[in-house]
Amino acid sequence: MSDSVKSKLKALFLKGSRFAISQTKEILDKATENLTKTIGQDTATETTPLDALEPSDLQINPPTETAKSASPIIAGDADVMGNAHVECSTSDLQVPPFAVDRILAGAETTPLDEPSDLQINPPTETAKSASPIIAGDADAMGNAHVECSTSDLQVPPFAVDRILAGAETTPLDALEPSDLQINPPTETAKSASPIIAGDADAMGNAHVECSKSDLQVPPFAVDRILTAAETTPLDEPSDLQINPPTETAKSASPIIAGDADAMGNAHVECSTSDLQVPPFAVDRILFEHEDRGQCPHLLKLLVSISLRTRETSPICVILPSAVGVASLVAIVSALECLAQDLPDAKTLYPATLRAGLRVRLYPGGEVFEVGDPPVDGSGSMKLRLIDKKSYATKGTRFVQAERICWFEPTTRYHPLGTGAPFIAPPLNDLDAILGQQAFGNSGLVKTRVLLAGTRAEFGRLLEATHIVPREKIRRAVPLSDVFAFGGVDINSQPYVTAPIGSAGQPMVAIGRDLQDLKNACLNEDVDPHSRVVLCDNVDIILRDLDLAGRIAERQRIVLFAGGLRRADAGALKNAGWVVWEPSPGEVLGVNDPLLTTACRGIDLSRRSASGEQDRRPGYVACKAPEVANAHKALARLGDALGDESIEHEFWVEDLLDAAQSLFFSCAGWLSPPKGETLERVAETLERLRAEAPRLTRLLGDAATKALADLAKAVEEFATSEMSVTPKGEEVLRLAQTAARSSLRQVFVAGNRQGREEADKFFARNGLETRCIAVVDLADAGEPQSVAAFSVMRRDIFEKLVDPWPAGSMLFVGYDFEIDCYRARLNKRAALRASNRLAPEARRRLTGWEDNCFPPESRMAPQASEVGRGLDGFDKIAREWSWSRRISVPVADDGEETCQATVVHFIGRSWCAMTEDHRPLVLTSGSRAGQGTVQEIGLSGLASGSRIVVREGANKDIIRTIAESIAKPAVYADLRNKAALWRQALPHDPAKAQFVARALAKVGVHRHHMTIRSWLANSSLIGPRSEHDIHAIAEAFPVRGRTKADWQACCDAIAQLRALHIRAGSQLTNLLAERCGRVLFEPSDTELAVDLGIGVVWILEVASIEAQAHEFPSSYVNRLHWLDLEWRDRLLASPIRDRAA
Repeated sequence: MSDSVKSKLKALFLKGSRFAISQTKEILDKATENLTKTIGQDTATETTPLDALEPSDLQINPPTETAKSASPIIAGDADVMGNAHVECSTSDLQVPPFAVDRILAGAETTPLDEPSDLQINPPTETAKSASPIIAGDADAMGNAHVECSTSDLQVPPFAVDRILAGAETTPLDALEPSDLQINPPTETAKSASPIIAGDADAMGNAHVECSKSDLQVPPFAVDRILTAAETTPLDEPSDLQINPPTETAKSASPIIAGDADAMGNAHVECSTSDLQVPPFAVDRILFEHEDRGQCPHLLKLLVSISLRTRETSPICVILPSAVGVASLVAIVSALECLAQDLPDAKTLYPATLRAGLRVRLYPGGEVFEVGDPPVDGSGSMKLRLIDKKSYATKGTRFVQAERICWFEPTTRYHPLGTGAPFIAPPLNDLDAILGQQAFGNSGLVKTRVLLAGTRAEFGRLLEATHIVPREKIRRAVPLSDVFAFGGVDINSQPYVTAPIGSAGQPMVAIGRDLQDLKNACLNEDVDPHSRVVLCDNVDIILRDLDLAGRIAERQRIVLFAGGLRRADAGALKNAGWVVWEPSPGEVLGVNDPLLTTACRGIDLSRRSASGEQDRRPGYVACKAPEVANAHKALARLGDALGDESIEHEFWVEDLLDAAQSLFFSCAGWLSPPKGETLERVAETLERLRAEAPRLTRLLGDAATKALADLAKAVEEFATSEMSVTPKGEEVLRLAQTAARSSLRQVFVAGNRQGREEADKFFARNGLETRCIAVVDLADAGEPQSVAAFSVMRRDIFEKLVDPWPAGSMLFVGYDFEIDCYRARLNKRAALRASNRLAPEARRRLTGWEDNCFPPESRMAPQASEVGRGLDGFDKIAREWSWSRRISVPVADDGEETCQATVVHFIGRSWCAMTEDHRPLVLTSGSRAGQGTVQEIGLSGLASGSRIVVREGANKDIIRTIAESIAKPAVYADLRNKAALWRQALPHDPAKAQFVARALAKVGVHRHHMTIRSWLANSSLIGPRSEHDIHAIAEAFPVRGRTKADWQACCDAIAQLRALHIRAGSQLTNLLAERCGRVLFEPSDTELAVDLGIGVVWILEVASIEAQAHEFPSSYVNRLHWLDLEWRDRLLASPIRDRAA
């Protein structure tokens, strides 16, 4: 103030008159006007209108007097007005008034257009005795968010009068977010506790928390969530509408109402300790595969058994096919569990955060570090920026309580978080299914579903099923991208492997066997009856049947078994399991359309039930006296055999193998043999007769007489003058009838040889009909009728009828074959009947009432009609495979030995495989003759698996092809760079647990068996995830190696994998070109294939021995032959051209 103004005021003050007072006001007004002009002349934007300014144009004139002795200020995030957010390290910061004088300049009558136009008129009455205010993040209006150090802050009403200014007549859909005006309820809460300001919710209303329990809130928001049309696609979280299932499950355990979830639906808890999850998500999903359809009845049934059964014993459900069933049931069950757990999980989540934990923001993945303390008294979370500069200066951001769930625990470091505003996460398919947002946050998940299987198969099924929500969301992230799954570490803690970088818990935790899942079920820190273990591999259960029982005492365990493993149900029943095989009607339900799900087991089971319901097979018997005599002779030979008689007599097994092969060839002829085929028959007959005297000395005259009679009957049949055999006549009649009608009939042979002969037979008779193998039936669509012949091999017959292929099923054969087929079907029917449940037991198991199933079928199992003559025949012909016992070699002195399991192949070969060996396995594709190759461990092999082995070379065929693609020198350089991770780790597989603990310290959790395979498998290119490589670099640094070297290692691994994928694709193409449909057909021998770059063997697994043996290391993981002459004979004529 100038000296002249001061002197005038002093004079007027001394007069003390009314005139003096009015003069004083005039002087002050004029001084204020002059001061305003002076300030305007000194600013950089004197002539620029305020509404034309950019944020960068704003010039701030700080007060002339600066705060003395203030603590150093650390720069943090900029708030929305561009001002620096500050924190003080001590409590003595003194800030002179400045901003408070700037907020009086605005005119109340000026309309607001831009954020820079906003003028704030504070309340005239200020709060007295208020505690010092600490600056926080700016709120949506640009006002500083404040927190008080004491509880006596008194705030006069101001904002409450501003929210009435909006025009009520403006249509809501015409408003911009900045235009939204809120008219609060007319009735206000009385005696309410003080309200603490938080973030605005999705409707624009302030989120409040009360310090006392007497807050009374009139209804308001509940009437606003009804405005959205159900048919409108979902775009924003506020659009999410929940339509609960119209049909609720009956007989559920008592439900206690808990807190309402975000949409107002009651969250439920069960009054018992058993896992009881009511259905919700299952009615909100659709399958978009070949069709778009709802969740099928069968899947709902299996999910109900998994989550709502009242049965306390372990459970086995037998289905026509169980391929992939456990994985799909696990996916849907996990959705149900998360829908129930999520409300409580959101409430408890802030308490799980700890200082130093890295979290990432969904969906961009920006990474921050949780501060100390993680959550302050107001419920806000403290985050630290982790870029080098901000971390050094303790750059900090605050996240309001309602936004904490946006941030997921992560093992990642990039991308680095910034000071950009936090954007509300968009909806994804998982959110729409759950009816509430999970924000892609695995930290909100509590693992309840465990799966015994492989993560690779689970991941493929998750991608293939295309599960989508009923309520469509525009541009939504698919379920497979946000569905968290993983494994269990050595400390029994579930960890996430996908999405990569998630550090919460998986919705489904997967272990290769029960040993992997044991601690996750039995440890004391795991609540009893809180998890369910699902499996569709019977061998996994049978290998650890005792452990399965122990798990069932503490958690729920459910096994889904295919019909092929029906005979194993007896062992499970003896161990206390509840075994149920649903009837076709129970599988199909009531009016359930046969839409596909991409889960092979579910789709085949429903198709099988549809074909078998209320239908019986038909039989077409053929008559041939010579074949009947041959059958009787072979049965007598079987009666004369004893296991001890041939245990060490390999020549006897050779003889019996020749006899049964000759008989089955004879029974399968559609026309008499000619040319080379007849010559081979004559050679075999001569050999049998030559060995007869030798057989007499070992087994007696009865065996010799039976062998002679067999040879005579076959010779008479082969040399007869007929042009077509009796079986050929019936097959030809059926084929001609089908060719003249619209009937879609499929002819099926038991093996490759029978299929090839049938194709030639049809062509000679002018028919375009083609025969297929049993393994191709699943890909043959939905035939109306199936005519099967020459399917005497027991395992092939079982694959033919489970799953049941069609409504009309005809078996064509000679009398002994028809008797055999009837007996096997009768035995199957009896086993199925023994696995039925009474209505009360079914209700207890499924949690469903009887009206959920159709009326019982009128079909009853047929009585067994097994003939006496079949016993001896089955003894010699129970398997059409080489059955010679393996003699375990003895190691030389000083030679290293190891444990290995003997795998027998169809034919005369075997292999002793170690636990960590991963052979190349051929998997059938969607079309006959096509497939893929992949490395699968011993635990993944089963009877019928096909593996590819290179002939006479230690180097696998995939590597050979990869080297030819990239050139040997380039491939060797990549291998050298990719081996850096292996140099860093210990070489001893016994140190797997030590490595697992070291990696866990740097945030990577891997099961010790996974790490053991890293250490033991010398052909492994590298761990699957690049994140694993960087963790190895951090936990096991290699002297002299830089970050660039480790990145080069990751790049080399990626290039090698790409090369091997190309090589695998090239191998499958070569096999398809050379073999065609032969590739996956049953055969009596090993299959040699000349690829042009070498010969490979296609070997079908016949059996896997239950017990491992000690083998010399030089014997393991190599192909061995029982008969080298047999091998040379096959190798002399490998497949070179595409089979017909």
